[in-house]
Amino acid sequence: MRRLTTTLTALAVALAGTVATGSLLRPADAAAKASPDNFAGYAFDTWTAPAQATMDAWWLSSPYTGVGIYTSGVNRFDEVQPELTPTWVATQASRGWKLLPIHVGLQASCGHPERDWQRIDPNPADGYATARAQGVAEADQAVASASGLGIGSGSTLWYDLEAFNTDDAACRDSALALVTGWTERLHQLGYKSGFYSSAASGIAMLDKARVDTTDPWVLPDQIWIAHYVSRTDCKLQWGTTSSEYVAADAWPGNRLRQFCGTHTETYGGVPVSIDSNYLDFGKGAQPIGSGRKCGTTIDLRRYPALHRGDRGEKVKALQCFLRKANAYHGRVHGKFHPGTVKAVKRFQKRSDTLAVSGKATKKTWIALLAKGSDPVLKYGSRAGSVRRLQRALNAAEGSRIDVTGYFDRTTQREVTSYQRGRGLPGTGVLSVETWDALQRGRR
Repeated sequence: MRRLTTTLTALAVALAGTVATGSLLRPADAAAKASPDNFAGYAFDTWTAPAQATMDAWWLSSPYTGVGIYTSGVNRFDEVQPELTPTWVATQASRGWKLLPIHVGLQASCGHPERDWQRIDPNPADGYATARAQGVAEADQAVASASGLGIGSGSTLWYDLEAFNTDDAACRDSALALVTGWTERLHQLGYKSGFYSSAASGIAMLDKARVDTTDPWVLPDQIWIAHYVSRTDCKLQWGTTSSEYVAADAWPGNRLRQFCGTHTETYGGVPVSIDSNYLDFGKGAQPIGSGRKCGTTIDLRRYPALHRGDRGEKVKALQCFLRKANAYHGRVHGKFHPGTVKAVKRFQKRSDTLAVSGKATKKTWIALLAKGSDPVLKYGSRAGSVRRLQRALNAAEGSRIDVTGYFDRTTQREVTSYQRGRGLPGTGVLSVETWDALQRGRR
């Protein structure tokens, strides 16, 4: 997280429901959804809740799906948040943002002594009972703020504990006691426990406590690792949550890494000062959906031109997609017969850009495969609509993408290539304009 200074501005955020699907949820419903659940992609955190115009510009043109903003905590400095309201939170949730609420609570007793922070009590009496009670109070405060913004139960609330000296036993163990109280209380209130800290201090402390079970510490559900390898190349660590300070098998599917500190990025013409993060939660990048429909394989790496008299599995795939488009009502038998010709013509007649030939041309394949809704998709999206996109790109670009339903780096690259080749902004984000080009069969 950003270094806490007297210039730090308080932020706020809520957890949203699902990876972007393009269709807007009702704000009240969306804000109540827990997040993140199953997501592997990028998030930024920033000092103030951005204006809606900024959020919309970044949604349509940035690779980020997550946004982290500070919601509460005694060690926040600037309480002025003109954009932060339950409406702001609900609107971001309805757009599809994965939102990460951050609580900047009491800091370690030995952390940055030059700073005027309120701190954890290091008194070891009764197993650091005071620090543990402080953790309970911090959780109560975080939940009160979160619920006031419409963040529902099941959401992860993140405790921001800045760097400190883990060699100081009382400082370290009182921090663990606070984390225990924080985690236990959040669970009682129906929330998940998240913990942010520098890899070399707070995260290393947690990993050692995970292995050494002699002390009765209760550890968080998810960890946010601050580990910068480079402060100049912010793309160096994209796509990983690994760090030598925490075991690779620790918190599997529940990790987030901040790989680059404060810098400015610009999307949609709007610059924002941010930290960059990579998330890997739940099923994350795992495939979704099935590549078999109508008794045949429909997820192909090539969709060749077909015409009357052709036979085989690719004709079956064509008939299956024509059936889905309500253009074909016969059996899926793999024979490009007169009924299939009529179905292709029927589909082509519905478009003002396709020649009515009865042949499955490249343009016809592209339009047929892309047919459907037009959700915003970007790196990290995981949905059936991503499979539809990947098929259309294989037809349009000869991309030979593995059709998985997960919007990975290869898919992002091929979307960018397609956009630039058709005179569209090469954002790598699939918006309405790019869907329109695909659905019109633009080669």
